[in-house]
Amino acid sequence: MTLSYFTDTKKAFQQTFEFTQPANIHVLEKLAKFCRANDSTFHPDARIAANMDGRREVWLLIQKNLNLSPEQIAQLAVGNSAAVFERLQQ
Repeated sequence: MTLSYFTDTKKAFQQTFEFTQPANIHVLEKLAKFCRANDSTFHPDARIAANMDGRREVWLLIQKNLNLSPEQIAQLAVGNSAAVFERLQQ
């Protein structure tokens, strides 16, 4: 893979989850909850824990490609997408 592959991938994520649209931020908020952005993936049942780990990997991939700040991640994880959108509009 070349550097351009990673650059193109990053651009694609940024266009898909563009922060200028409230709907896109809403989707990220839902994904943060579903993917356990700020929650432990521990579970006594190894199959359930592996499932939650897989979800968390999806969130980490999105976060990595968008370069979200810790503050933005926290806002999305607690369901405060309005604050993320407002801050980006300033």
